[in-house]
Amino acid sequence: MTPTLEFVIIVAICVIVVFTVLFFMKISKTLDSVQANLDQLTGSFAVAVKDIGEIKSQAVTSMQMIDKSAIEFIEVTNDIQEQIRTISGTFDPLIGLVNAVTERVSPPVMQMTGMISAASKAINAFVNRLSR
Repeated sequence: MTPTLEFVIIVAICVIVVFTVLFFMKISKTLDSVQANLDQLTGSFAVAVKDIGEIKSQAVTSMQMIDKSAIEFIEVTNDIQEQIRTISGTFDPLIGLVNAVTERVSPPVMQMTGMISAASKAINAFVNRLSR
């Protein structure tokens, strides 16, 4: 081999070694950057999972409170219905009494009204005849 060819091969090998070292340094920096980004992403996911757990816990608590309120509302509504039935039961005899009195008093009052009306018409007719 000629010395020039040996020199070119040595220079080429040195250039390849330098580029290989630079390439590995660049890959090392890229891997460090990727590792840092993965660590940050993992931290973000951990925070998100923690927040979702808190939201779930608060949602369960809220639903339990809504269930309890609904049960209390149903109980109050049932109490009101029972009280209305009691009050209605109290007034039913009074309503029956008023209806019975009206049924007994109404026919004689109507007859008397008819008689008074007839007597009034008769008196008016008599007065009109006398005044002529």
